Amino acid sequence: MGRESSELHRMESHIKELQAENAELELQAENADLELQTENAELLEAWCTQGKVLIERKREISKLQAEVERLKDLIAAENELRPRWAQGYSSDSVAAQCSQAALSEIFKKLGVTNQTEAMQALEEKW
Repeated sequence: MGRESSELHRMESHIKELQAENAELELQAENADLELQTENAELLEAWCTQGKVLIERKREISKLQAEVERLKDLIAAENELRPRWAQGYSSDSVAAQCSQAALSEIFKKLGVTNQTEAMQALEEKW
């Protein structure tokens, strides 16, 4: 019976070792699970933050696009208010300079020095 008792004691001791190892493994698994949960929570928070930033940037882009369209409409409206001869030029003064240069060439070809003489010369030719 001594031998059986010794074997039983050895088996009980081995069972306790296995239980201790099992408890250690369970603790490690819990710790790993907590670390994963923490990491997942951090990733989710970062993802949410990036999503909020993305949404805000999209709003800003939409506002800027609306502002661009408003300014295009304003430029188009202002261009429509300019005299026909000035439309398409960067400024009225540039348009006036171009117009004056063209009139000057016409006056030279007609042999006149002003608009009144130019109209008389044209009426005489036609």
